[in-house]
Amino acid sequence: MKALYLTVALLFLTVSAAWGQSDTIKKLANYKGADYHKMLEEGAKKEGKVVWYTSLSGKSYKTIQAEFAKKYPDVKIEVYRAGSKDIAAKILAEHKAGKYLVDAIESTPGILQLLRERNIITPYSSPEHKRWPDEHQTKAKSGGAWWVTDRESFIGLGYNTDKMPKEKAPKSFDDLLNPELKGKIVMSVQSTGDRMLSSMINVKGEEYVEKLKKQQIKLVKISGTATRDLIISGEFVVSPSVFRNHALVKIAEGAPLGWNALDEVPTNAGGSAIFANSPHPHAALLLTNFVLIEGQKILQKFHYGMAWLDYPFKRVYPERGMSSKAYNRISKKLNKQLRSIGRR
Repeated sequence: MKALYLTVALLFLTVSAAWGQSDTIKKLANYKGADYHKMLEEGAKKEGKVVWYTSLSGKSYKTIQAEFAKKYPDVKIEVYRAGSKDIAAKILAEHKAGKYLVDAIESTPGILQLLRERNIITPYSSPEHKRWPDEHQTKAKSGGAWWVTDRESFIGLGYNTDKMPKEKAPKSFDDLLNPELKGKIVMSVQSTGDRMLSSMINVKGEEYVEKLKKQQIKLVKISGTATRDLIISGEFVVSPSVFRNHALVKIAEGAPLGWNALDEVPTNAGGSAIFANSPHPHAALLLTNFVLIEGQKILQKFHYGMAWLDYPFKRVYPERGMSSKAYNRISKKLNKQLRSIGRR
């Protein structure tokens, strides 16, 4: 009986703590006082820690982590980095178990929309939001934003400059149908390829898929980064599933690589959000604001696009306005179509 009482008491304390955290984060999320940043800094220093989940890759998230630690040495930053699907699975498992471990997240809209639908994240206000156009803020009816787009990756055409001069490189979807490219195109069958095929169909119609089949496109189950490397090595000449930021990094290193925007540029967006049951609410908002200020400069150094800047091509956002369920359904259909156009 004592064991039962102890279990119930511990459960009550856990739930009470979660409620307390939730109330605190709501108050902080709606705070608009002139001392906003000072208040967050002082509160975060007392909390002493922040836990951040992110799907940012390479040196970008490590640099954000290092710069945050340098600016706020009294706030220990712990980072879990993984792909968005793995992050989603981890968060949902923790939430189901009643474990509230994470404070803030930076990831793609698919996972953020899922967390929003499950009421796992909460909307917040920040003085930094005024820099973002309305279309790049996922606003809450109650005020504030669930997240804002803090970085963008543009999908376009990567080509090997040793095998194809700049003036001959495809600049449109129609150019990809050039008979000279038959058997020389590679495309990822992961989400990068799905998104590009979505734009192709949007611009050229379903009949374009049938035309692509004649090009004997090689399909590979690898990331956009690995697809880029196949172009650099010369194994293939072009790929319409290469990220601009990944290409620019290698171009700066002298790799034989070029990148062109096509008719539309499918855009992978990343957003920053805070958790409704953040165990370190001040630190959660402090880190999120850091990503929206210093983090923007850091991400630009790694050639990410910024939602609040203009670019000389048409950006499109396939998942915008969709529920997570609807987007998953459409993605499965697109992936099936993509797999039909080439050889593996």
